[in-house]
Amino acid sequence: MIHLNEAYPMPTGAVRRARRTSSHPWSACRTIKPAPVRMHVQFDVEPNEDDRIVHADVQIEMVGLEADLLFRDPPGALDRAEGTAGASARLLHPGECFIPPRSAASVPASAGALLGVELRDGELAPLGRVLPIPPVREGTASVEASFDVLAAIGVAFSWVDSSPGPEILLGGEIRFLRGVVGRLMFRTESPSRLTSRRRLSMKDIPFLRPGQVIHFPEQFIPVSGGARDLARIHYTFGGASRPGNGTT
Repeated sequence: MIHLNEAYPMPTGAVRRARRTSSHPWSACRTIKPAPVRMHVQFDVEPNEDDRIVHADVQIEMVGLEADLLFRDPPGALDRAEGTAGASARLLHPGECFIPPRSAASVPASAGALLGVELRDGELAPLGRVLPIPPVREGTASVEASFDVLAAIGVAFSWVDSSPGPEILLGGEIRFLRGVVGRLMFRTESPSRLTSRRRLSMKDIPFLRPGQVIHFPEQFIPVSGGARDLARIHYTFGGASRPGNGTT
């Protein structure tokens, strides 16, 4: 289990290490695409003097992420005997889990039990249907859901001279661009004195803050072939390719 830290920009640790390990220049690239995740949320509702505090403990489960790198000889290269080269790396393992910082929101003490939560991104665009919550005024309840979040995948690498063949030192990160917000739903007393009906009220609580980052472990990757100009990176989530996963 890995706890998410504050985001920080490229270059990554892999780039810094590559600079020490190899005299070759380093390269970095960034791609923005939807990333499938499974989110588990446990709510803990505590009474307070004037309100109730809803704590949210979030766990993000990744489906796995692989990268296939294709290298080509530059135009006009003198030696075109090998032409292309390839390398593959598993950046995240399926089922790998990450824990964002705990978050909290307050609801009125007179509010009824939590009824449901709607997942939205940081710009409040819906990410799926409303998830029912087992009714709870105090104590714990949990929900889980699978959906896509907008993310930026960044990798950085440098060539390393080794035997029997060339390698690259590769690392990087996946940055959640918009984050995830939970819109809590509960009933409160109507402010009108003319009716005793309870109305549906809402309160937003952050689950995943925009800009939070998961860093990929640094790794040495063998390269098959002699070309060294990066032509394309193809990303695959999970164990098999999905439409739209490739990028050039």
